Amino acid sequence: MLNESQWPQTISSAVDWIISTLDENQKQLIQETKADDLIMLHFGLGMFIRNELGLYRGNDALMRDCAKSEGIDEKSYFAYDADTASGVLSEAVWKRLNKLD
Repeated sequence: MLNESQWPQTISSAVDWIISTLDENQKQLIQETKADDLIMLHFGLGMFIRNELGLYRGNDALMRDCAKSEGIDEKSYFAYDADTASGVLSEAVWKRLNKLD
């Protein structure tokens, strides 16, 4: 588990780290997931993201970046939750693997 000083603070750096931890089979599974089925990653990849990147433990910078990417005023990001943020990050991983970003 990453410690607080290692937490990525932006979506881009989080995606870099997440992809670096995945094996080829995991990457292929994510890549082959249909856009409408990304919610199916919530309890696997999403849980890994929430736990490893400190979304439940105070990674405010990454939470703000996720909120900002969704058009939510970062001053009110506290209303943004870890589950939604992990969804943003899962989708960003999927887009990167599919070269859509």
